[in-house]
Amino acid sequence: MHTVSMGHIVFENAVAVGPYDPANLFPELGGVTAECVASQEKRLGVDIIPADDVPDGDPSYWASSSVACNLVNLAVKILDAAGPDLNWGTFTAAGHNLGSIDLAGAIDPYVFNKDNPNGSPKLYTYEFDA
Repeated sequence: MHTVSMGHIVFENAVAVGPYDPANLFPELGGVTAECVASQEKRLGVDIIPADDVPDGDPSYWASSSVACNLVNLAVKILDAAGPDLNWGTFTAAGHNLGSIDLAGAIDPYVFNKDNPNGSPKLYTYEFDA
């Protein structure tokens, strides 16, 4: 079981379930995630850093950045797989046949097929660490 700090939220002996510790790990992931974060930092003029490193009162950009990176990356993969004759059928078929892919913001591959349209991400349990 992993331990994750959730800022000022304290639930003694609480356990959460999620894909991983994105508040702290997302900004430090490599590959397509690092490419996306670098692009956002350059375009927006911000630093996307682990939540535990953000000074009190300063904005933390990891949540919006991780969602944007993940969804744009997924859309690009589906659009590429759909091919040049894009329509609802080719888009849906592409999504149902992506198979195992690496997405920005993920530490484990997602597996997209007709039975797993959500990508069946791996889940982890965490104990809150006040």
